[in-house]
Amino acid sequence: MTLLDPGDAKALVELRAMLRHAQQSARTTARVGQLTALILLDAVNERITHMAAQSLQGIEIKSKDGIETIYSRVKGKLATSMPANNGWAEVWKLHRARNIAQHEGIGPDPIRMSGWMIATERYVSSMVRVVFQVNIENVHLAEAVADPEMAAHLHAAEDFLEQGESGSAVEEVWRAFTPAYRKWINYFGDTHAKRPFRLQAAGQLELDEMIVAARNAAAAQAFAMEPAEYTWFAALQKTPSFMIGLDDARQALVFAFWWIVRWEAVAAMMVSPGLRRQRWMENEHSSRTREADGPAYLDEVEVRPISVGQGQTSFQVSFSLVNLPPLNLRFFQDWSLAVNDGLAALAIPGCTKWSAASWNINAEVTSGVDVEALVAAVEQVLIDADAVAARVATGRVRDEREHLRECDEFAQQIDSRRAELPSWVQDIYLARENEVVQGTRSSRLRVRVAEGARLDHQRMNSWLQAAPLVEKWGFPSDDVVALEPELNISQVLGLVSSLESSVIMAATFETVDEFPEVELKNALARAIRGRDRN
Repeated sequence: MTLLDPGDAKALVELRAMLRHAQQSARTTARVGQLTALILLDAVNERITHMAAQSLQGIEIKSKDGIETIYSRVKGKLATSMPANNGWAEVWKLHRARNIAQHEGIGPDPIRMSGWMIATERYVSSMVRVVFQVNIENVHLAEAVADPEMAAHLHAAEDFLEQGESGSAVEEVWRAFTPAYRKWINYFGDTHAKRPFRLQAAGQLELDEMIVAARNAAAAQAFAMEPAEYTWFAALQKTPSFMIGLDDARQALVFAFWWIVRWEAVAAMMVSPGLRRQRWMENEHSSRTREADGPAYLDEVEVRPISVGQGQTSFQVSFSLVNLPPLNLRFFQDWSLAVNDGLAALAIPGCTKWSAASWNINAEVTSGVDVEALVAAVEQVLIDADAVAARVATGRVRDEREHLRECDEFAQQIDSRRAELPSWVQDIYLARENEVVQGTRSSRLRVRVAEGARLDHQRMNSWLQAAPLVEKWGFPSDDVVALEPELNISQVLGLVSSLESSVIMAATFETVDEFPEVELKNALARAIRGRDRN
């Protein structure tokens, strides 16, 4: 493909995809399906004929020229380079049959469809080989997929198909399909509710699973050529690999390719609900961003009644703010925390609750509240918030430098005691992300398991629950455990060392190549081979 012009390369990828699509459609026995297949096969032949004419110098194409005229000029230009048995005779018959089918609705002879499918592949292959000097089979569908990871899996699937390894090909197809499928399902997560209703009875979990499965199947069918095709594809994924033939694998590849290509086209245009809301918030906030020195201040107020009782009415008061710090600055986060802290510290008679969100400050008040005191208190909180945020920003720079220094020192100490690490631990370290929640720094302590080890989260949870030094824990990734509080090196080394004998062997398989079932199978196989058959 490196010798091809980029435009020709893209066109050949599309041509090969069209060819596979047409071949898949040609396998149907339904009359309407055969009419469609006939049109698709003819479109492939016309496409390669036009591509050849456009690539060869000196061939003029007029708008009214048909495929026979264009082919004649291409053949004349190529002279003896065009093989005699290139399928053209049947391609021409197919073209005439397509005209009749398309304009008069007379379907093709089913007996001839298989021959036309073969002739189309021969015609396309020979034309591509002569004009572009490549084998059409070496033009990968994956090159038309934008996502590099999905493309890599599709490329691997095609390689496995060429080697006749249908099971491995389908596994790669599924690996390509799954990320796109999950992103599509996530996009519609809010639209297709997981639980449209709740049943407090036995069987609820099973019913929920059925609802989710039906929702996911309906969403997946959006990019399938036919609704039933995804059901076939999903069933194939559950089929043992040794039972999958090459025809199934090819069809799975074509299905996944077209599904991904259609999804990518839609994904390039669609905006997730979360991103849409984020953009709206950014636009709304930008209209309120400060243009002058000085603190944020109250702009407008909305009031709505909440309840009436005991001679007083409660109201929800919502103040909108202007002259806000820019949303994209860390300063705004500090400022927001300072506003919330300042509101929480207020003690105004008749005011029961405070909250701040984005550009609003909300309060619950009674009818007897002193409105002058209320407004003055809120404005003072906004004035103080700028000063608090400035002090926090100055302190953060100092804290981050100290944090990085502590991480480096911890790493050096671990290196000096690396011989004490149990076999299941690859590293113990302090995360360089210094996360602060509500003024309190979260623990940075992390334990990464060795390559090939697999944590059993359920067993690990049970063990950590009983560990006296551990208050909280989590799993930032499959191979990392976060521990709270931040233990010193001796404490964490003692912790992970005690874990090895009591839990980790039951929870993980430490070798990459051998799992217990594989070891048992190999032992049994050796025993069988070792039997004396004499």
